[in-house]
Amino acid sequence: ECYAPKYFDFSQFACVFCPNKQIYDISSKQCVDCPANLPYFDGKKCSACVTPTYFNSKSKNCETCPLGQTYNNISKACECQNNYFWDDRACVPCF
Repeated sequence: ECYAPKYFDFSQFACVFCPNKQIYDISSKQCVDCPANLPYFDGKKCSACVTPTYFNSKSKNCETCPLGQTYNNISKACECQNNYFWDDRACVPCF
């Protein structure tokens, strides 16, 4: 018997973890991504990223925006804070 987050893989005859930070879905009997409201798999369970971090869907990690930027949930990107703009290298104050 396997215990979550592992499942029994009959081809390997062993309890294994899902690849790529996925979880095992008992009903579909396959590895799936964590749900959108709890996107980060911490090795034991799906969870939300804690502010000021955001979920990077490519790396599947909780990450922090570069200094001077904040994460915009609408654009899904790190952006310069108010009264700053991006000059192709960094956020700089508006004049």
